[in-house]
Amino acid sequence: VESEWLHAYPRGQARRQVWFERDADDKDPFRFPGEGLKGDKELLVPRTRPNALFLTVAAAFNHPHLGPIHDWFKMNLWFIGDGDEGVRSGFTGRKLQNPAVKDRLKRLLEVADLGVDGVDLEEGERGMKVRLSHRGRKGSVPLDYSLESKGTRAWFAFLGPMFEALDTGAVLLVDELDASLHPLVAAEVLRIFRDPEANSNNAQLVCTSQDVSLLGNLHTFPPLERDQVRIVVKN
Repeated sequence: VESEWLHAYPRGQARRQVWFERDADDKDPFRFPGEGLKGDKELLVPRTRPNALFLTVAAAFNHPHLGPIHDWFKMNLWFIGDGDEGVRSGFTGRKLQNPAVKDRLKRLLEVADLGVDGVDLEEGERGMKVRLSHRGRKGSVPLDYSLESKGTRAWFAFLGPMFEALDTGAVLLVDELDASLHPLVAAEVLRIFRDPEANSNNAQLVCTSQDVSLLGNLHTFPPLERDQVRIVVKN
């Protein structure tokens, strides 16, 4: 860990409190200026390995002020990346036990125009199984989840963490938003987070994307404002 710091503005005060600062290049890497951070903080310094966060160590030893901050990061940062679709699908599937969530999920599956007109959670030999129904010439046709397209599974797996972020006011971190989502679906995600009614708890979305259509006016609404975009160029 090269550097680590925690600055606080208790009760919305304008004046900043420096609770701790850490710089691996200093002879004494840890500083605790002022009296803002209470508790036995100095005792945690020798317990902190060079490759461990001081915040994590403090939480492990139940520090009364740093523990809740560590818990916020643990509970309020949801990461979506390549390779964890199976875990997210299971998480989304468990949410189907809530009828209200099931209705929301069904509506967003329909918005994606995937032909889905129903979603159910069924008891299987190995526990609960997700089954989506599709519109057919002779009515609704249920399909096993394993037969769904990659795009449908990606959107289904995305919805559970997105609902969690929206319902709790958390931060959703997405690596390559457009990697497996259709451009219109990716734009819908941005629209939902910007909609004050859909996002009444002020959840945040931080994502990377290579889809330039999200930066322009190709959609029925501008997905992103200029101050919401950071252009990154590798050198």
